[in-house]
Amino acid sequence: MKAMVYAAGLMAAVIATPSLATDLTTFEQQVSYSIGYKMGKSLKEQEAKGLKVDLDVLKEAITDTVTGKPLQLTEDQMKAAFIELQKQMQAKAREASGK
Repeated sequence: MKAMVYAAGLMAAVIATPSLATDLTTFEQQVSYSIGYKMGKSLKEQEAKGLKVDLDVLKEAITDTVTGKPLQLTEDQMKAAFIELQKQMQAKAREASGK
């Protein structure tokens, strides 16, 4: 769960920046793209396990956080969402293992 929160924070640097040309020449651009790649790869792997992520909402949350806009969910609502996610993922894992 902490890894997902950490990953979302890192993704902010990539998403909050306007679209870049395909020529990523600066170190900052290359690191930013690499972070985005790692996060995208992780999300894709989790999606294969049943996690559904709305990328538009994800981008909005990252942008809100980075720019200091008011959050659309409280900390308690986010904790509850992660708890429910853990329950669902554990249930899917149990189901897949036949238990």
